[in-house]
Amino acid sequence: MVVSLPELYDCYSETDYSTNASDNLLINLSAYPQYRLSDTRKNLTVLGCDTYALISDQNGMFRSGWISYCSDPVDLAKETTCSDHCQTSIPKGLKTLCIKISSIDGDTLVSRFNPCGVAFVVDRKAFNISDRTLPSFNDLGKRADLVLDWMVGWDVTCRQATLNQSSYACGNHTECKDFGNGPGYRCFCKAGYQGNPYDRFKGCR
Repeated sequence: MVVSLPELYDCYSETDYSTNASDNLLINLSAYPQYRLSDTRKNLTVLGCDTYALISDQNGMFRSGWISYCSDPVDLAKETTCSDHCQTSIPKGLKTLCIKISSIDGDTLVSRFNPCGVAFVVDRKAFNISDRTLPSFNDLGKRADLVLDWMVGWDVTCRQATLNQSSYACGNHTECKDFGNGPGYRCFCKAGYQGNPYDRFKGCR
């Protein structure tokens, strides 16, 4: 499932020597146990020449970050991949994620060509670095796609779920597979069958 979230920003204005930054972003899925932050489809992405972003979970079990720094203008249109210099991965199993953004030198040294830095969690398969430019005030307010993994049964394995047929979600001619990003399961049509594996009456045909 894909949800839209705002990009965080940190900007410096040469005209009035002021800074403008967004609030921290907290993603909390604790009330929605059927969802997890996708560990295979999301990356923390940081763009800017004087920007760093920190990410952590609410329990303090995970902390990471990324620094994006350059002393001269960078043409992102010539870049083919972002993973080596503007992205860091996020581990599996997370239900909460807090993102903070700031600058190293207050953006003052690079404000003439890059007054802003941005940070966001994005779908790594859909994101193309060459579609972006170094952030400016005109880029504020953009949104990014966050990918969530989901499961039809949560906090139970396939073996546990099949013991209670009244709540078991998989229909006829299906396979149950344990969810890789935390406890739970999903249903799939067996080879040679198609349809809705969650339809308890029709199932796959």
